[in-house]
Order: sequence, then C-alpha cells, then structure tokens
Amino acid sequence: MSLTLRGLLAPIAAAVLAAAVLAGCGGTASAGARPSVGRLGALLTSGPGTHVDSRLAAAATVTDVSYTSYTPSGAPIAVSGAVYVPKGAPPAGGWPLVAYGHGTTGVTHGCAPTLSPDMFGNLPAVAGLVAQHWAVVMSDYQGLGGPGVHPYLDSTAQGLDVLGSVRAARSLGLPLAPQTALYGVSQGGRATEAATELAPARTPEIRLIGNAMTSPALRLDVMSAIDHGALTTPQYAISPLLVRGVQAVDPTLRTDQVLAGPLLRNDRALLACTATTTDTQTAALLAGVTPADVHPTGAARAAMAAYFDRNQLPRQANRAVPLFVERGTGDTLVTPAWTASAVRSLCVAGVTVTERVRPGGHVEDGDVATAAAWLADRFAGRPASDSCGGIA
Repeated sequence: MSLTLRGLLAPIAAAVLAAAVLAGCGGTASAGARPSVGRLGALLTSGPGTHVDSRLAAAATVTDVSYTSYTPSGAPIAVSGAVYVPKGAPPAGGWPLVAYGHGTTGVTHGCAPTLSPDMFGNLPAVAGLVAQHWAVVMSDYQGLGGPGVHPYLDSTAQGLDVLGSVRAARSLGLPLAPQTALYGVSQGGRATEAATELAPARTPEIRLIGNAMTSPALRLDVMSAIDHGALTTPQYAISPLLVRGVQAVDPTLRTDQVLAGPLLRNDRALLACTATTTDTQTAALLAGVTPADVHPTGAARAAMAAYFDRNQLPRQANRAVPLFVERGTGDTLVTPAWTASAVRSLCVAGVTVTERVRPGGHVEDGDVATAAAWLADRFAGRPASDSCGGIA
C-alpha cells in the first residue's frame, strides 16, 4: 500500500477500537481525514494499488483498501486488502466477484500479501482468477497488514475478514455482478468455509453461489498428532505459527511451554513470512527436531486444545452453498485424513460437496484451473455435482 494509506491504519485502529460500532458504511477516505467506523466491511480507506506484480498490473486495475472486521474477542479492527478488477469493458451485468482466501503467509506484521509483488506465493491464484475475467477481492487478514495481532487459523476472525472484504469491495462503486463466489487455499480454505457458515447471520445480503477450496485447513487434529509423536516435517515447521495463533487469544501462553530444542531456538526464524525462507534453510532450522520438542502439558496443553477445538470446521454448515474440495493424497501439511473427516461431516450436514482427490502434495500446478472451472459452472447457474454419496 501507499505510505498515505498504510500510515492511516494506526489512527484508524485507535478509532475503531475506541468507538462503538455504528450503522452504515464509510466512503473512500482522503489523507488526513478520519474514516467513519461502522459495521463489518465498512470501508475505511482506499487508494491505488502498490507493490503489484507488473504482469498483474497489466491485466487488472488494483485498489488497496482497509475496512472494519472483528477480532476473536469481538472488538472491531482495521484490516487491509486489495481489489483486482480486469481491465476493459465489463460484461453485461458486471464483473463476477471472487473473494480469495489466501494461504499462509506468516503471522507477523509485514506478511500481508498486498505488501509483496509475489503475494508470498499467492500471486498465481489471484492472477489465475483475474485471467478468467473475474474481479477478485483479497483480505490480508487482520494483524498482517494493519494493526493488532494475527490470530492464525482462528476460523471466525478470518471468516469475518473475508466477508468484510466483500462488503468493502462492493462499496467502491465498481461494476460488479450481484453474485459472489469464494476460493480459499489451505489457511484460506478455513477462512472461506468459515465465511460460508457465518454469512447467513452476519452478511445476509451477500449472494454466495459457491465455495471452492484447495487443501483446506478445515479440521486440524494437531493435538492428537502431538500426543502420538506423529507430526510431519511441514507440521513441525509451522508449529511456532500455531503457538502464535493461540497466543493471540491467550497471551499468558509462553512459547517455551510448548516448544523446545531447535523449534524454540529458531522460533523467530521459523516465524518469518513465507517464501522468504528457502526449503534448504527451513531444513537447517529443523535439524535434530524430535517429537519431544513439541511438548505442551497442563494448562498449556489445555489452552492449545481449546483453541483448536473451538476453530474446527464445519460448525454450522450452510447447506445453501455448494462446495468444491480438492486435496492431495500426499499432503504432509494438512493430513488427508483430517480433510476427509471434515468432508464427511459436511456431507452428513447435507451440504453439496464436489470432492476431487488427486495425487500430489499440498498445492500443485493446476489446482487454480480446476477450482476455476468449478466456479465458472456456478457463475453460469449450472448445478454442482455431489460426491457425498460415494464418501464413506
């Protein structure tokens, strides 16, 4: 974001946190003005996009935004994001809108995708959606590009961040079609599914037509894996991020109550924004790690277990919105059995789920194309196929 827009976020945060939630939605703010505080998705600031990859800039007009969302405790907070609109004349009825839930980029300030031209690995997904001649809105998620602490994998907070981004995008006066689709990858899949479940009560005016997810972090049986010494190497690598997520809602939890050995020694390095550490560097940071190096006990274990239990999905499945779930049989980050369990729960709840199980790992080339093909059918009004009859 520009210095003016990004610099506004600190005073906005103070206003948001101090003010009562007001009805209505603020308009575009000019430098020096105090944007109005309002409901979920109230637009706080907007301005020309910065830190945009040149190829994406050639295909889309980019607007950086900030808007109101809510923390896990229910306090209003300013969240940054961006809106990408294909260049050229819009189709009749306006550009179809996709809200993109990005995959993990980190947990610290500066890890917002809008702050990096490559979006910390999320550029191919956004560019792929724009290439379909769809407008895209992406939330950075709270605490990454704006004030506050990022509650990593808190489903409600990130679900509200996604819904708020849709409202913010629609308040810009852009030629957008009335329907909204969701697409989430990994952490973003948790965010978009939470958004799907929260939408009827929190944003009933948003017309959701489908939610596509790639390797979504819907159910994470982390505590069981810890208890059985069954964490994989990628799961060890994100364990400091998991601890930081719990600490966002329970700051009494100390890192050394959970982590030891190389995970504790290299905690700061492992918390670096994704795509800034190579696989070789990560392997060196994890050298010598053992199951004993993730060892929450007593109150620390209870805090972590409560956090994960509270955020597992689905919780209140939305049967009106069909889902697409793509997962890899060799995924070592979001264990295939975890996703399969979540999909079974969605099916039992009566949700229409199109499942695609492919060979390969967490995210593979071609995932965006298959998700986009499914979303194109939803925009065209075609019914989604249902895999639930074949899911045991």
